[in-house]
Amino acid sequence: MPGKRLNKVPEVPGIAPGIMWVHSHITSDALTPDVFTKWYEEVHIPDMMATKGGPKTVLRYGWMESPSPKDMRYLTIYFLDDMGWLHFPGCELWGLPLHNEMLPGPSRFIGDFAHFDTRFYEEINTTVVETAATHEVLQVVEPPPPPPAKYLASVTFDLDIDDDKLEQDQIGQCLAHTAAAPPLPFIRATTYRLQPFPGGGGAMDTIEKQQVEHRPKFLRLAQFVAQPTFTDNSTLAPPRAKNIQVEMFSLLKTFGTDGPDGFLKGNR
Repeated sequence: MPGKRLNKVPEVPGIAPGIMWVHSHITSDALTPDVFTKWYEEVHIPDMMATKGGPKTVLRYGWMESPSPKDMRYLTIYFLDDMGWLHFPGCELWGLPLHNEMLPGPSRFIGDFAHFDTRFYEEINTTVVETAATHEVLQVVEPPPPPPAKYLASVTFDLDIDDDKLEQDQIGQCLAHTAAAPPLPFIRATTYRLQPFPGGGGAMDTIEKQQVEHRPKFLRLAQFVAQPTFTDNSTLAPPRAKNIQVEMFSLLKTFGTDGPDGFLKGNR
């Protein structure tokens, strides 16, 4: 399955595109899936997108293996033109309210009723590949961008390599390794490197302190036009990857007037 890698070197020195990756699920029976969704999609995401310098595009997914709405796990991806925004003086992200009247009492604080795993990733590269259906290389389109694919694989992993150059070589082999297990209706994949949690005070820091699990250094987001099936999830990561974690999601909703440019076209 031939493909084309689009090297994502920022055009402006000092500008580092990336994403805010948020995995969430309800932890209390006091919060219903409907209220959680209403708060997330009608309050929190619009608040995020209204921040100065914040994300212009947001995609929200549901875990495909959830046995019921009550047990649903969600993935929300916020596309950032510049990761440096998180460190700007007065960054509005850290002051966003996480209390709301629609949430259960007495605290009405979302952190009391749901678990959030929030990670920040800087983009390394993007690869466009042939689809099994059309055998056409999907080029970057501008404007308008195509819609995001319905299915998404979120793949986190570490590499058993200390050398930076070898690390980059392994990342470059990601697609070649995936292509060894056709046919995959694979459209596009972007690789990211985990960044330290910026921390800006406020309620978000309170939620972050709840996190104790190991977080793999790399993330790969791969789009699929049809629901894929895998006999070996390791084909979605480089040959020397370890601590591989793969989750499959389906698209629930997109947010943003410019379309999903951060995902399909790259972050500017």
